[in-house]
Amino acid sequence: MNTLSSPRLEATLSVVVQSALLSDPSAPQNIEALLDWLQQTQGALRLKHLRAWLGTHANAQGGTRIESSLQTHADTALSPTADVVLAQCLNMSLKDGLVPWAWHLLQAKMHLQTQTGQGFPTAGSILAAKQDDQGYALVSLSNWHVASGQVLMQPARSITEEESADILQTLRPYFEGDGIELFDHVPGTWIARSPLFHDLPTASVERVMGQDVNPWLIGRTAKPNQQKAIRTLRRLQSEVQMLLYQHPINDAQSSPLNSIWFSATGQEQERWPKVVPNPWRQDTLPPSEQSLPTRQWLQSGTHTVLMLDDLSTACANLDLKAWCEAFEKIDQDIFSRLPQTAGVEVIFCGHNYSKHWTVVGQNTSLSDACKNTPQSWWHRLPKLSALWPLSSKTSKHESTLEDLLI
Repeated sequence: MNTLSSPRLEATLSVVVQSALLSDPSAPQNIEALLDWLQQTQGALRLKHLRAWLGTHANAQGGTRIESSLQTHADTALSPTADVVLAQCLNMSLKDGLVPWAWHLLQAKMHLQTQTGQGFPTAGSILAAKQDDQGYALVSLSNWHVASGQVLMQPARSITEEESADILQTLRPYFEGDGIELFDHVPGTWIARSPLFHDLPTASVERVMGQDVNPWLIGRTAKPNQQKAIRTLRRLQSEVQMLLYQHPINDAQSSPLNSIWFSATGQEQERWPKVVPNPWRQDTLPPSEQSLPTRQWLQSGTHTVLMLDDLSTACANLDLKAWCEAFEKIDQDIFSRLPQTAGVEVIFCGHNYSKHWTVVGQNTSLSDACKNTPQSWWHRLPKLSALWPLSSKTSKHESTLEDLLI
């Protein structure tokens, strides 16, 4: 199985923005429709603080400068690009489809509970009951749409905490019948614990969105000794589909929640970055950010990674206006505070590629550090790009970041 790692230049702070690049880098240079839309609805995507940070190093005569690079990722990868980037940032060897975010979320909730008294009350007891064969997974409500002989994964609509609790009450006996414990996470998504998930690779929702689900169903890259687990989970998935078909939450809904998706599977990791408080603010995070951790500070040794997931919902819904607004919020909250020192990098993640901007010293070359690797993923970029597919049915559009910044 592929591991998520590659040679990289050392950094001390990496800011990773998920769903920041929204098309293929080979998309045609047809930007008129995108720019017209931006002018009519948003004016422009400013990101003034990011531009200032990039400009500082671009105009520097010595000391530091920005090195830009492009990295491509396999179309068939189960893990999203951001997971690949995280593994590289922290020099971790993680297996494709086995990045245990479900287990990590329990850690994060336990940390939050310790710091603020608000979080997941049973997280500590769950993690304390360590078992070598135990595994974790996220179980998410999903919207499957049949079209042209395919079953497509579509964005799942939002539900309330009360609706989520009602569905959980309906589903829990079926999961417990197969030895799977379910715990609250966020509305429409739960954390599951069972040996079934111990070493079972799964595709992330992000990888499957907008595509036929069948090639991505659980078990695609499983081992022969995992067939029992696969049969159990697929049967459970079918039972849930029948339950949701009759559930009141789907009454008179044009966008039904008609299935579930297993992802973020894996086991406890001995070498995993620890969750650390936001070093740029002393006040406690607001409740909205406590329950929806779209911004996570992770640390391993001297390297800190800030994972930003603020854009993913708007990206999945093809809501460019919301995407621009969320990006502006990142610019104000994060890019305005970026240090100007060597070892700081900003990484934008798309579906199958990522773009990196790293502050390096005068005598350090990112391209030189990477050009002799077995897989030459790194290429110098002439300019920055922000990309957006207006829909799965239309052609993709590309524009440079300089074009969108004002």
